[in-house]
Amino acid sequence: PAIEHIKQNYNKEVPIPSLAQLTGLSIRKFEEKFKENFHVTPKQYLTKTRLNMACEMLMKSDMLVTEIALKVGFYDHSAFTRHFTKNLGMTPKDYRKKFARRSGSKK
Repeated sequence: PAIEHIKQNYNKEVPIPSLAQLTGLSIRKFEEKFKENFHVTPKQYLTKTRLNMACEMLMKSDMLVTEIALKVGFYDHSAFTRHFTKNLGMTPKDYRKKFARRSGSKK
């Protein structure tokens, strides 16, 4: 239930205590079991889900990077860029240049 909740609500605030409550586990036990099964913390999983959605939007839309950051649940453009670069090894703009469908538009 926690994974499904993240997938449906990645663009909103997703507090770890609410995820733990969905599973009927304590916060500590939930985080422990989550990491055991997915090899990342719930917070890391949420961030990766947001970044995956951002990658889709960067490739398939002409939305500004700031708009995408907000749409996927980051409330700070610089935090989005920092997480994106750390996880994907390039900035969102560079990612778009490299992977965007060639539609003639270059934002």
